[in-house]
Amino acid sequence: MIGNTLSALLAPLNKEQLMLLTTMATPYVQEGKWPLWGYIQDQLGRDGLNATEILHTLPKVGSQGAIGPWYGAAWHTRPHMADDARPALTVAAAVHLQELDLLIAQPFLKVLHIMIKLRLDAPSSTQEVTRPEVTRADIEQALPSLGSVFMDRLSDILNYEPATVSGMSIEGEEWTRPVSRSVLEYKHVHDLESYVRRTTELVNRSVMTPSSGGVTVVAPQHSVAPAVYVEESLIEELEHRASSTRWHLGKLVQLLRELNSNHADKNPYACHALLRAILDHVPPLLVQPVAGKLTFDQVVSNYSWSRTDQAYMRKLKDFRVQGDDVLHRQIRTTADLINMNDVPPRAWLNVLLRACIDAL
Repeated sequence: MIGNTLSALLAPLNKEQLMLLTTMATPYVQEGKWPLWGYIQDQLGRDGLNATEILHTLPKVGSQGAIGPWYGAAWHTRPHMADDARPALTVAAAVHLQELDLLIAQPFLKVLHIMIKLRLDAPSSTQEVTRPEVTRADIEQALPSLGSVFMDRLSDILNYEPATVSGMSIEGEEWTRPVSRSVLEYKHVHDLESYVRRTTELVNRSVMTPSSGGVTVVAPQHSVAPAVYVEESLIEELEHRASSTRWHLGKLVQLLRELNSNHADKNPYACHALLRAILDHVPPLLVQPVAGKLTFDQVVSNYSWSRTDQAYMRKLKDFRVQGDDVLHRQIRTTADLINMNDVPPRAWLNVLLRACIDAL
């Protein structure tokens, strides 16, 4: 089945599209970092080309809109990026650029199979959830021939592939990340073309697709979970930024995923507690301490919000009292009245997270 899956990502690119990929890839090959979007626009602009327009002509699979899981040769955060954004190329770009096939794709496939083996060999319990993890040291021990140059880039590469993107903890040059069951979907994939075909199949399966009878159905999710309360694209963006910021984002990502899970399960007390924890956790990303203290009140007052967004933040500030009620009100003889209708609208938190990401 893998070999029969068609993918737009394997189709030849036009001259302008190849110029865009090459402009992104050349500095990465030489320096190990993706170039700034401003640089890319300047380089293509010298040839009379619009980098933004070309970027959005690149083929992608999955969701063709602004929301939902998708995959293409280039990863980027939103339709109109700031000059200091760093769009990246994925393993799929190696189909069109031989230098990336040798530098990224072939080593990545070897790492993927180490992760598959680790997942298959992980112990399983009837009573406890097991969460296999892989570290940089694990990969270096299993594949010593990869070398330090590739290993320094690996955490970034894993961030842009549907099978391997996940929360990650970083300490110096060392990192640890969960190995999800989604890697098992690639058990029989051993070359670049098969990898792209398989990823196409899985990403397309994870979005809404028309059935043969003309009825729209939601296919089972494999590599990307649907948004519940916090916009999934924001969580993914935080995960992608984890390897390029001085801030440790692992706890924030986990709080957000737990919030989504508890919101889906309709657990109002857990939602209140998690949202309250998030409001206490993020202020250092947005404001400087005053008298040695950082509070969400300072975020509301001192960060440069638009009028509408600041109104949202004031509402989140007011919610903290309600969160304290859930956390600290002691047992009594009458029933508690908190329910899911008391959880704040998702838009308020999504605005806060958008600001946090932009500040990284």
